[in-house]
Amino acid sequence: MAEMSLWDEGCDEDEYLLLHADPLGILSSTRQVVEQGEHAWINRDRLSRLSHQWAQQAGESSTSGVSVWDERYHFNDGTERTINWLLVLDAVNFCFWAEKDQPRWSIEYKGETLNGYWAEAAALTRAVEEGKPLW
Repeated sequence: MAEMSLWDEGCDEDEYLLLHADPLGILSSTRQVVEQGEHAWINRDRLSRLSHQWAQQAGESSTSGVSVWDERYHFNDGTERTINWLLVLDAVNFCFWAEKDQPRWSIEYKGETLNGYWAEAAALTRAVEEGKPLW
């Protein structure tokens, strides 16, 4: 069975029960912000409704032929590889602002020059297409 730990040893709230230790201290160092945040929170009821709405839209799009997933730059082969690709995309997603007086990072992909998020998505898709290991 997985070892259970808390944000820190002094906490006994089940909400903060973790399946794994927090070796980098990320969760424990952000605990105060999470607990005291007044202007941002997760509305679990709305999250549930939104996820059902998206699932319904995805089902409708599959029958109508309209995709809710931009397949020009997003990898999708309908397998677990798509989930792995998405996890890598989210893990390396970062701010795409350029340094002062510097051009934004960009790539050429299928005849288009892309920058920002779309460049990241296309670069990762190209890596998968070329068989480069990402996960």
